[in-house]
Amino acid sequence: MKQFAIDLTGVGTKVESGLGYYVQNMLEGLLSLNCDYRMVMVVGKANAALFQKYTEDDRVVLMETDCDVTSKMKRVLWINRFLSSKLMEAGISLCLEPYYCMPVFLTKKVRYVTTIHDLLAWHYPEFLSWKQNIWLRFMWWAASIKASKILTVSNFCKKDIESRYKAARGKVSTLYVTTQVSSAPESIFQELQAKYGIEDQGYYYTVSKLRRNKNLEVLVKAFQKAKENHVSSIPLRLLVSGNNGGDAEKLKKMIDELGLSENILMTGFVSDEERNALYQHAKAFLFPSIFEGFGMPVVEAMALGSCVITTKCASLFEVTQGKANYVEDPHSAEEWVECMINAQNRSSEFDYSVYTKEHLAQQVIDLLFE
Repeated sequence: MKQFAIDLTGVGTKVESGLGYYVQNMLEGLLSLNCDYRMVMVVGKANAALFQKYTEDDRVVLMETDCDVTSKMKRVLWINRFLSSKLMEAGISLCLEPYYCMPVFLTKKVRYVTTIHDLLAWHYPEFLSWKQNIWLRFMWWAASIKASKILTVSNFCKKDIESRYKAARGKVSTLYVTTQVSSAPESIFQELQAKYGIEDQGYYYTVSKLRRNKNLEVLVKAFQKAKENHVSSIPLRLLVSGNNGGDAEKLKKMIDELGLSENILMTGFVSDEERNALYQHAKAFLFPSIFEGFGMPVVEAMALGSCVITTKCASLFEVTQGKANYVEDPHSAEEWVECMINAQNRSSEFDYSVYTKEHLAQQVIDLLFE
C-alpha cells in the first residue's frame, strides 16, 4: 500500500491563512480520490481537533505529537529534532511538507517533498524584517539541496526557483493552487447595491493586499485620466477590497488628493459571498499586480465569468491562460483606460478544471509515488 505522512504542524490552530486553505483543499482533494493509500497526518496537541474529522476515512491516521504549533520557533526546532525520528518509529519513509520548512539535517531513511509557494522575499525584501529575509533564504537554499522534490504553484515560480538555486534544477514541479468559488445569491448583490450605491455592470472591481507590488496606484491614476477626459463609455466607479499590506493610508490619501473619493471606494474586508457577488456583477475585474506567485483573484474572477483586465507580469498571463485582457505596460494609466474601453469577456474559454482540488490531489499522489 502507498504510504506517506503530511506535516500539518505549520497550519496552526485555525484555518485562516492562504497556507491553511491550500492544505485544506489538498486534503479534501486527496480524500475524494478513489485510490488506495495510507496518509498519516502529523499534528500537535493544539491543532489535532482541526483534522480529527478526516479520520472518518479509513485511509487517514492522526499522529498527535508534542510539537508546539503556536510558536514558530518551537515548531521549527521540533521539526528538526524529532520529526524524522517519529516518522521512522512509525515505519514511514516519505513526508510531504506543504510549505518550505523541513528538517535541515536529514536521514536517508525519510524522503521529504517540500513546497515553495513563491520567492517574494527575493523580489520585495522590504516587506519582511532582515531576520525573516535571512531565514527564508536559508530555508529555501536548504530545501533546494535536501528535498527529494519541490512543489510550487506556477511555472513562473518554477523558473524563479531554478534560476536562483541550481541544486533545485530537475526537482521542481508545478501544481496549481486550487480555488473554490461559487455564484453568490442575488440577494447578496442587492444588499451590496444599497450599501455601496452600485448597479450591475456599473462599476469596476479589484481585490488585493494593499502593498507596493499590487500596483494599485495606477488604477487611481487611470480613473483620474478617465474623469478628466470625460470618458463616458466606461463607468467611473471602482470598488477596492482589501485591508492589509501596509499601504492603505497612502492609497486613501492619493484618492482624496486627486478628488476621486466619490469614484473610488475602499470597502475593507468583505466576505467570500460578497466578494463573489462583486466579481459577478462588475463591468470588469482589474488586477494591476506586477508580482504574483500565482494570482488567486484573477482565477476566481474568471471562474465566475468576469471580464478580467490584468498584466502579463510574473504568473498572471500563465494562470489566466491568455484568456484575459492585458496591458503591456502595467504602469501606464493611459493604457489601462484604453483597455477598459475595449475589454472583451473571454472567461467562457477559461479551463477551470486545472484549478480544482481533485486535480491538485491527483498530481500530488502521482508525484509522491512516481
